[in-house]
Amino acid sequence: MSRVSDSLLRIRELEGLSEGDSPVHGLHPLAKLAATLLYLVAVTSFPNKEVSRLLPFALFPIVVASAAELPARPILARLLFASPLILGIGALNPFFDRALVAVGPFAVPGGWLVFASLALKGALTVSAAIILVGTTGAGGVGEALLLLGLPRIFVTQFLLTFRYLSLLMEETARVLRAHELRSLGRRGIGKEARGSLPGGVLVRTYERGMRVYEAMRLRGFSGDLPRDPGRRLGARDLAYLLSWAAVFLVLRTVDLPEAAGSFLIKAVSR
Repeated sequence: MSRVSDSLLRIRELEGLSEGDSPVHGLHPLAKLAATLLYLVAVTSFPNKEVSRLLPFALFPIVVASAAELPARPILARLLFASPLILGIGALNPFFDRALVAVGPFAVPGGWLVFASLALKGALTVSAAIILVGTTGAGGVGEALLLLGLPRIFVTQFLLTFRYLSLLMEETARVLRAHELRSLGRRGIGKEARGSLPGGVLVRTYERGMRVYEAMRLRGFSGDLPRDPGRRLGARDLAYLLSWAAVFLVLRTVDLPEAAGSFLIKAVSR
């Protein structure tokens, strides 16, 4: 039960971080979403055995998180939560791809390079997405998606799913708490309840979701969430987007680690 409660708190904590008043929070959601999308494209466009050139891209999440004054703990906690999936995607590559690849003066099996590259790409992209939600909120991301031309029905589904995912978590926590109180101190879920318990959770969640839907209909909901006209992109928003676009272009076209290594070797040889 504690794991479900912790997951529920993580969802609410991430949404709460978006209510800050830092300069990054004050930027237009479209500028932040566009910069994040450019970042994702730049990171994922590298070959599957590239590792060193991905390292400078850590600049984006570090700088944005620092400017937004986001605490590191919730970001790292969510990154660790997603790490099994990230690591599992490339975990088998070292066993299948054993061809040696030259990395400087060393020869490394190609499978390990693929694994390291996938792990690094996953960590960078997931952290960028977490920071986007932490500085913009689900509502801001939905507004930016509408401005990008995404169909309203998809944006509505995204917002409702994100907003009411906590319903499923709350009902799961209640059912598990009730089961724990009736199990007389026995840990875990017995075999006799493993079939009925998930079904009960889904039924309770569905019933509560219907009550929420009826309440929304009574308040005028007709299938589309009301859209906040918001504000237009300003000079500061464009400067943020164009600055990061230029940084991503440089990092993608210039091998900074190799250039830095060559510079240090020349400096030492003198």
